[in-house]
Amino acid sequence: MGITSSTIKIVNDTSTDIVTTSVSGLDSFDFVKRNHPSNKLNGLSINAKRSVECIVDLYSPASHCPVTVTLTFKDKSEDTFRIDLKYAVGCCARFNHSQRSHKMAYRLDNKKIIVTIENTAEQNKNEEAEELLRKAREAMRQRLYDRSLDHLNRAKNLATRADIFRNIRSEESKVCSSYGDSIFAAGLTMERAENLQAAEGKFSKAMSFFQRSLKLVYSGETQQKIHLSELKISGNRSVSEAMKLKDEAFEMVDNEEYGTALNKYEVALHKYKEARRTYVEGSRLREEYFSDSVKRVEQQIEEIDGATTNTKERKRNQEATELIILAKTATNEHRYYHSLEYLNRAKILTNQSDAIKTIKNEECQVYCLLGETLFQEGMRLENDGSSKRAQRKFDEAKSCFQQAVNLDIFGQETESLFHRTMSWVQGKVGLFQNKPQQNLHISELKISGNNSFFQAAKLKNQAVDMIRTRNYQMALNKYAAALGKYQEAKKKFAEGAKYRKEYFSNSLTVIDAQIVQITDAMESTYERKRSEEFEQLMGDAREAKEQRKYDFAFKCLERARILANQANTVEINNEESQVCNLYGEALFKEGVSLEEEGHFEKAHTKFVEAKSMFQRAGEEFQRQLYLIETMIDRNRSLTQASKLKDEALQLIKKEEYFLALNKFDDALNKHEEAREVENTGLCQHFSTKAINKQIEQITLAIENTKSKALIQKAKEAAKQHFFEFALENLDRAKAFANQSEAIECIKSEERHVLNLCGNTMLEEGLLWEKEGHLERAQDKFEKAKSSFQKVMALDENERALFTKVKSWFAQNIGLSNEIQQKLRLCELKISANGIFAEAIELKKSAVEMVKSEQYQMVVDKYNAALTRFEEAKTQYVDCEHYKKEYFADSVAIVNEQIQETTHAIENTVKTIQNEEAKKLVKQAKKQSSYQLALECLNRAKTLANQTDTIDSITNEESRVYSLYGDTLFAEGVNLEKIMQSKEAQSKFDKAMTVFALVQGKEGQDKLNLVKLKINGNKNFNEGVEFENEAAILEKGRRKTALNEALGKYREAREDFVEGVGQREEYFCESVQVVDERIEEVAVAVNDLNCVQKLQDKVSGLTINNQTQEVVQFTGDQAVVIQRCI
Repeated sequence: MGITSSTIKIVNDTSTDIVTTSVSGLDSFDFVKRNHPSNKLNGLSINAKRSVECIVDLYSPASHCPVTVTLTFKDKSEDTFRIDLKYAVGCCARFNHSQRSHKMAYRLDNKKIIVTIENTAEQNKNEEAEELLRKAREAMRQRLYDRSLDHLNRAKNLATRADIFRNIRSEESKVCSSYGDSIFAAGLTMERAENLQAAEGKFSKAMSFFQRSLKLVYSGETQQKIHLSELKISGNRSVSEAMKLKDEAFEMVDNEEYGTALNKYEVALHKYKEARRTYVEGSRLREEYFSDSVKRVEQQIEEIDGATTNTKERKRNQEATELIILAKTATNEHRYYHSLEYLNRAKILTNQSDAIKTIKNEECQVYCLLGETLFQEGMRLENDGSSKRAQRKFDEAKSCFQQAVNLDIFGQETESLFHRTMSWVQGKVGLFQNKPQQNLHISELKISGNNSFFQAAKLKNQAVDMIRTRNYQMALNKYAAALGKYQEAKKKFAEGAKYRKEYFSNSLTVIDAQIVQITDAMESTYERKRSEEFEQLMGDAREAKEQRKYDFAFKCLERARILANQANTVEINNEESQVCNLYGEALFKEGVSLEEEGHFEKAHTKFVEAKSMFQRAGEEFQRQLYLIETMIDRNRSLTQASKLKDEALQLIKKEEYFLALNKFDDALNKHEEAREVENTGLCQHFSTKAINKQIEQITLAIENTKSKALIQKAKEAAKQHFFEFALENLDRAKAFANQSEAIECIKSEERHVLNLCGNTMLEEGLLWEKEGHLERAQDKFEKAKSSFQKVMALDENERALFTKVKSWFAQNIGLSNEIQQKLRLCELKISANGIFAEAIELKKSAVEMVKSEQYQMVVDKYNAALTRFEEAKTQYVDCEHYKKEYFADSVAIVNEQIQETTHAIENTVKTIQNEEAKKLVKQAKKQSSYQLALECLNRAKTLANQTDTIDSITNEESRVYSLYGDTLFAEGVNLEKIMQSKEAQSKFDKAMTVFALVQGKEGQDKLNLVKLKINGNKNFNEGVEFENEAAILEKGRRKTALNEALGKYREAREDFVEGVGQREEYFCESVQVVDERIEEVAVAVNDLNCVQKLQDKVSGLTINNQTQEVVQFTGDQAVVIQRCI
């Protein structure tokens, strides 16, 4: 069978490495085993922009030889194509690109199948976006923020992959934040230079970038930067406004507009304080940004305070000057008192010595002028005969001259003027004092009487006005006051008539006439007042009658009767009779309503009141009186029945049931007597509904009382062990019981009797059994069994029975200490047992939840159960103080349950932690970032407490470290390719650290691989250093350096060749580079050896001979010489 060879070349023209290849879908009979596709095309790795070529042997008879190749890229994308390998020797290709991640094309070139993989347009855009992202980062490092943002905007428009887009957004957020920091710092610089407006613009721009950064990626630090920018903007805006206001205030002060300036200063101070609050808030966050601002604002506040104080002082001085001008104007207009007031106000405002001297000067002049004016008025009044008023004017003039002397402005001139005036005044006063005293007294009496007369006339006129407004009481008061004034004036005039009758006779006649007139007016006013009050009271009484306010109507009528005259008495009597009739009917209806509700005593009171009303109303209401008397008799019977019923209830409380039955019978008879009123023919006025209701209640009470009486008999019979008689009474009591409480009491007593009967029968059976009477004992046992079965058939449980027994114990105050102790023990025992039962139920519930893996709820249930167990233990321990033998076993059981529950809680918590660790392991597997995955595994490691979970965490951690190391190693190789040796070395060091954490043979192999790479690179770099050193050394030492470099290169090649055996893709390129360097260094060393030999040959010749000898050398030697030269 013939064999044909087919060559396939896979060209990776993308920017991503092909990690591995796999082959499928082939027929083994088409290929020779020696060069089978599974051997040639499986497990290949093709770096970006590289290719791989394989030769596959085919059997000639095979028709197509199809093969399916899957390419897996480093970014986890895959491409699958199918092609016929016989296409290389003349068959059709039948190419099919089934799984597409990239563009793929094929062609035939010189019997070689070439399959080319290229990026799609979208992938090219993503690569371009990544390149722009790299440029943006570089620009940001150089602080070219605008260029960086431009690159990022272009990258955003190109990127389609989510991870690239996220990286772009993250980088844009960082750039915006850094750009904002830079602008913010520039704003701080401008602020220190007090260029606040420009600084505010910078802060606003910085805040816009911070907001943009926060919108892209949220960060608490960025949020704080925004807040700081807002504080800066707000504070600087306030300071700018305050500075503007301060400048305006300075201009106002220059223009002497002090009031407006003070307002401006006040607003500016408010703005500065607002800015200080803002800066202080910012300094709490970042003190270095705001400390200078706070100091600057505080200086401005102090400056504003000083300017405000100075302006206020100027304003006061200005006001004082204006007041002095007003005082001078008033003095010129002879308004001396106004002038003095202005001067006093000016003295208060100013504190300047010149202004004060001016004020005193002006004040002294005013006092002198005023004193002179007053003295002239006194002289005029004296000439007119008003001596007393003249005296007052002289005193006032004296006081003014004294004030002028005290001011001590004019000195001796003012004092001499004062003395001259005083001598003149004293002379005038002496003349006045020498006038007759009698004339003075007569004048005083005349003036006093006239004053009283005028006051009385005024009061009289006021009284007339009050009458017009119908205010009679005030008018009477005014008349009385006027009468008093007239009498006072009459008394003064009568005294004056004793001295000079002709002066006072007419006045006395006028006053007598006025007194008579006022007396008549007072009588007329009083009558009008009485009549109006009477009508008002009668109207109120009628209105109260219509509104059924009868008590108020009676009060109004009583007050009206006091005011009434003989003509009004009949009207009052008629109205009173109507009110009594209506009030009686209302009371009668209230009594009927109360009687229907069963309030017989209150109804009786109402009927008696209604009877008194009808009696007061008169003879025409005799039928109502008869009806009321009948109702009173009937109500008396009902009241007696109610009292009997209450007595019966009291007897029931005392458990004297038979006496209570007698009382109930008497009450029933009284009710029957009350019902006999129906035969009187007046039944239409009465309702028997209340009586029937009372009869029904009493009948029920009688039946209930009979039931209680039978229960009491049953109890007594049970005490005497007459159980059958007791049960028979209880059955009869059931027939009479009609209340739920009585029925429950019967059931409880029946249980008690049956239980007591069972216990007694059991004890008697045991006694008969001891005595050997087996048949009698058997009969007792049967009766006890029957009693206990009846007890079990009842509705109540043992706890309810204990509650009834406990209440019975509690009602017997005379219990002995032993019984009280037993009662306490029972209460504690029941309470503790209840708590213990609750804890057991909670524990069972927790066990059930374990099956459904609801571990947190399991822990909650266990904790609740543990709490209840502790409570039960506490109560059991308390009980041990009474009877230790009753509770020792209970305490032991509770302690055992507490230990079990505690152990269960610990196990459940461990299970929860273990489950949480498993979740973290799963979460770590899903993480795209190795750092996050390792964080999850570290947290899981702290929580895990089971061997299998710990092993899975260890394995996963080893796997993550292995992948992380591979990534770092691959990144180092890529960096090495683009000649970034330092960054590559850093990646290799990190990879070695990570591989050291990988467990097993895989970790050791990868660690050795990294060591080979690091050692090889180290030797290679040392060789490069030797080679560079040789370039600058003289010929003798150059050869030694080149030999050293050659040795290092060879050592590096050994390491790289060893690495090629393990991972060819990581070392093959390094081997090629080292081979090139070895070849070049070997050629250089060989050249040096040749030159040395040639130098030895020509060392004894002359220059010309040397030249001739050189010419005779072979062509190769000549080339070497020329190169060395």
